[in-house]
Amino acid sequence: MNKKIISKSKRLTIILKYIGVFIISISGLLIVGIFLDSNFLDNLYLESSQSSFVFFNASYWEGVETPLVQIKERYIELITGLMVTGSYAGMFFLASFIFKDISNGESPFNDKQVKRLKKISRLLIGVLFIPLLLPNILHWMMISGKYFSISLDGVSLIAPILFYALVEIFAYGALLQREIDETL
Repeated sequence: MNKKIISKSKRLTIILKYIGVFIISISGLLIVGIFLDSNFLDNLYLESSQSSFVFFNASYWEGVETPLVQIKERYIELITGLMVTGSYAGMFFLASFIFKDISNGESPFNDKQVKRLKKISRLLIGVLFIPLLLPNILHWMMISGKYFSISLDGVSLIAPILFYALVEIFAYGALLQREIDETL
C-alpha cells in the first residue's frame, strides 16, 4: 500500500480519536459542573442553532412559564445535547477505527469497514432525529402543559441521505473486492 496513504491514515486516526475524546471530555465537564454547582444550569446558556436553509419549522407551547419549568427545560436541552454529542463521539471513534485499519494495510473495501460505515450512517440519522423527537418526549414527561416543536433544515436532512448513499457505494466496492479476491 502507498506510504502516503498509510501516513495520512495514521494522522487521521489520531485526529479523529482526539476529537472524540474532546467531545466526551466537554460533556463530562458539563455533567461535573452540574453536580458541583446547583446553579450551574442557571448560568449555562444552551441554544440550538438554526440553519438559514430551513425546510420546516413548527412550535407550540401552552403552559405556565415558571422558574421550575425553565430549569426542567434546561435539563431537557442538556439531555438532548449529551445524546447528540455522544452520537458525534461515536462517529469519530468509528471513523478512527476505519483509518487505523487502513494504516495497518487493510483495504477500506471490506465488510468490516462497510459495517462501521453503516453504524456511522445510523448515528448520523440519530443526530438528525434526537433533537427532533427527544425534547418533545422529555417535555411531555417532565413538564405539564402542551408542547410541540419540530424543526428540519436542509443540511440535517440531506447529509444522512448522502452519507448512506456513499455507504452503499462502499458496500458495492467491498463486493467487487471480495469477488476479485476469490478469483485470485
